Amino acid sequence: MRDLEKELFDKGLLSELSYARLQAKGHNTLFSLHWELRTLLYLGVLMFAGGLGILVYQNIDTIGHQAILAFIALACLGCYGYCFLKGHPFSPEKHTQESPFFDYVLLLGCLLFLSFEGYLQFQYEVVKAHYHWLALFPTVLFFFLAYRFDHMGILSMAITGLAAWAGIAITPMQLWESYDNASAQLIWTGIGLGIVLGTVGWLLMKQNFKAHFFFTYANFAVHLLFVATLSGLFIADREMNLPWFFGLLGIFGACFAFAKQQKSFYFLLIALLYTYVGLTYVFFNWLVSKNHLDSLIWLALFYFIGSCSAIVYFLLHHKAIMARLFSSPTSHEDRL
Repeated sequence: MRDLEKELFDKGLLSELSYARLQAKGHNTLFSLHWELRTLLYLGVLMFAGGLGILVYQNIDTIGHQAILAFIALACLGCYGYCFLKGHPFSPEKHTQESPFFDYVLLLGCLLFLSFEGYLQFQYEVVKAHYHWLALFPTVLFFFLAYRFDHMGILSMAITGLAAWAGIAITPMQLWESYDNASAQLIWTGIGLGIVLGTVGWLLMKQNFKAHFFFTYANFAVHLLFVATLSGLFIADREMNLPWFFGLLGIFGACFAFAKQQKSFYFLLIALLYTYVGLTYVFFNWLVSKNHLDSLIWLALFYFIGSCSAIVYFLLHHKAIMARLFSSPTSHEDRL
């Protein structure tokens, strides 16, 4: 390959700059396997936890319940013991552990703890009623571990447990069977939890207390607010559509401003997608209410072509559009 490059350079087919770049690229043969190895480690932890569950299920009659619980508990305590012995002291700033396996051992310990608690409840019914309280203890534990060892994955598990404890848990089958009868309390709980998560994350960031956790809080908050508002829009009567739609636009405006401030394309994208779903629903609901069924197919065709084209154009040129709309001629520091 190098002989070919030299031959092309001697014939004048390669410029000196291009030849130098090809030579430099040929010498830099090393490349990073960081994310590939991290992915394999995460898959290994998940496969181990899943394999443990399969092993328990297939041999439950021969092993015995107490032996299974003891093994899971000892493995979980071993993971936590390793983390407390090898982990750095607590710091409100972001820090990384020295061992590359530390995060995965902590994740495995949390998964084993969930398996232990779930198996204990399933077999012995420790909690007879109010099952949502089962999510409270692992939620508190995972919040503590996430902040103690600076682990955003465990923080996501803690927030998920908090949502389950608050009652925000629904299966696809429940969604299919009884979506029209969705509880208004569930919707308002989602909105309230989204506001709480966003506020807590923002306050902690301002105090510089694990400020890098703010993205995780904001991510959950934005999705909760949009999904809850869309759910209210979908199940509301036609006369009550507008308040929910204006609420959706308000959340879009707040998320849009937040995306601009954080220079985050991710939050801009999800704000556009959620708002587009709500706008599409309101538009076609209005057409059906006006009995414009004859022209519905043609309007739907042009609507989707035009709206999708507009969204793609905006996403491709959002920096220039945002600069023209919000930036002053003398200052361009706040561009998205």
